[in-house]
Amino acid sequence: QARAADNPLAGQWFERAPGVNLGLLHCDRDQSRSQHAPVTTSELEQAGLDGWLLGHIHRPDQLTPDHPCGYLGSITGLDPTETGSHGPWLLGIEAGKIVSVEHWALAPLRWEHLEVDLSGIEQPEEAKNRLVQMLEKLDAELGAARQAPAAVGLRIRLVGCTRWGAKAAELLDPQLQGDREEPIFTGTNSSADYFIDRVE
Repeated sequence: QARAADNPLAGQWFERAPGVNLGLLHCDRDQSRSQHAPVTTSELEQAGLDGWLLGHIHRPDQLTPDHPCGYLGSITGLDPTETGSHGPWLLGIEAGKIVSVEHWALAPLRWEHLEVDLSGIEQPEEAKNRLVQMLEKLDAELGAARQAPAAVGLRIRLVGCTRWGAKAAELLDPQLQGDREEPIFTGTNSSADYFIDRVE
């Protein structure tokens, strides 16, 4: 069914089997009024398993070998609000224990929200220079990842006191100048193409 207001873990405790015991659950954690299988963190911790791999929330949690309990996140950012790293997880198991948890950022498309300070610019073209400097730093981080994305979509927020704000927005916003054929920036570390989705 599309909605499930009942708590699937209410009164549940699981008998342990040999080896690593993990639960897989699509739920809404610590949201008591949710219509999507509401459960509490304490119920997850007291259910008798070594950890829980959760679905529903698209942003991944920080899972660790000592605490492999949380949301895995969507395999890729499904819209511009789902920023940051996305991809599958690899759990390393030795002698019946979880010894490593690694998030593999394999999503081919990544979304980022950036705030560009225009304070003190003397020409609107300097807005792009400041944005490119930020993208160079981001690209260096992505280049060090297991697999860099093929494309990075950007939502840009222009801030700061300047008389060139409207003109800078016009130069950067693809909706104001027509669709670009060329990316705003192509990475040197990651080879990803960066494009602007929206400017505010």
